[in-house]
Amino acid sequence: MNFKMLFPSYRNRFLFVKRQLKRDPKAKYKILHLGCGEGDYDPHLLPFASSILAGDINEGDISYAKSVNGQLSGLEYKVLDALDLAAEDGSFDIVIAVDTLEHVDEPQQMMHEIARVLKKGGRAFLTFPRYEFPITYDPINFFNQIWNRKPIAQGAYAFNHTFLVKNQDWQTWCQKAGLVVEQSQKISGWLIALMEMYWTGWIQKIFKANSANKSNQNEKWAVRSDAKTPVLVLLTDLLIGIDAALNGVSKRSIGMGLIIRKKESV
Repeated sequence: MNFKMLFPSYRNRFLFVKRQLKRDPKAKYKILHLGCGEGDYDPHLLPFASSILAGDINEGDISYAKSVNGQLSGLEYKVLDALDLAAEDGSFDIVIAVDTLEHVDEPQQMMHEIARVLKKGGRAFLTFPRYEFPITYDPINFFNQIWNRKPIAQGAYAFNHTFLVKNQDWQTWCQKAGLVVEQSQKISGWLIALMEMYWTGWIQKIFKANSANKSNQNEKWAVRSDAKTPVLVLLTDLLIGIDAALNGVSKRSIGMGLIIRKKESV
């Protein structure tokens, strides 16, 4: 059972990706899932795919993903470096990278690699945590930003993020990589932020196998999940809907979702 689906911000990122794939339910895409982790998403992506290459820099996560999803046809797992993808130019219709960008040292290079492996006219669906997060998510680091102080490794910075992404940064990275932003969408507003303030970072630190989201983290006892969705996720979806309605015109959110396209003329 994938109990992570009960966490509104996690579930919200998943729903963002799924909505994009469902826009053309008859299409079958060649998909690169970059930063796939333990493979939670991949069985849910298969109905929209002719094939999926799912990769992560952490060997332990890839081994676990193979153990739970390895029997699924059309799905391949590899250890992949987002900054140097082992794939030919123009290989994929879709690239999916859910909260991966903030863990790399060279985000511009990652965007160039995404552009390189996309087919002309291909799309990427990206999510990432925002620098412009609500005060209800992490009031300590919210004021640290205002006072130009170093952030503490809690709240918005609790997931071993190398950085949080500023609006002007992702716009620049896309432009330099020759990628057109078709849509940007706020993911999870002040209500979800309030409900997840601080404690979700502690839960990950305790229970997630690769809690540091690094390639070389030592193995530890952890809670592992599969792709089955708990019934109680219906309550999570209701909360997500309420949060979206209440967040309204607010410019802040926990995360951002992007739909970006490789130019036909590239």
